[in-house]
Amino acid sequence: MKKKNSPQVYAQAALKAAVDSWRAALDALHEKLQKDDDFRIQVSDPSTPIADRLEMVKKAFPDIPAGALNFVGVLLQNGDIGMLGRVLDELGRLSEVEVRPTLAEITTAVPLSDKEKKALQEKLLKEFGGNLVFRFEVDPGILGGVIVRVGDKLIDSSVAGRLRELKLALGVTE
Repeated sequence: MKKKNSPQVYAQAALKAAVDSWRAALDALHEKLQKDDDFRIQVSDPSTPIADRLEMVKKAFPDIPAGALNFVGVLLQNGDIGMLGRVLDELGRLSEVEVRPTLAEITTAVPLSDKEKKALQEKLLKEFGGNLVFRFEVDPGILGGVIVRVGDKLIDSSVAGRLRELKLALGVTE
């Protein structure tokens, strides 16, 4: 049977593909704006209708993705085309955050076997995507079960966690 990917894995792949295609087009436009004074002046001229300025961009970059062209239109409309370089810097920074590894902390009451660790790793990779770094810890205080923290998500299926939930549901205070 074919292994299924999580929606997060597909979403990350789609986002990367979209960002990469936009990034290439916007980088090329930014370079042209930096090097070609006539082009920059014509495209930036607020007295020229936006549609005409977008047509200039499209003529210079016929393969620009429609979404990226619309984005350029927003920059032009707002008089912010001069920010394109800083926008690209921020896009690069945000892209780096997406590819940075995410720590997956797994806490169990007793040490896991290599086989159990591998099975848990595969399940978490399927659920959260392939950019995880694993750290296994043992804490007898959780009594049994497992606590998993991936980024800002917490999955507490420990015995101690279930007892805490039961006490809360029954209104028991200590």
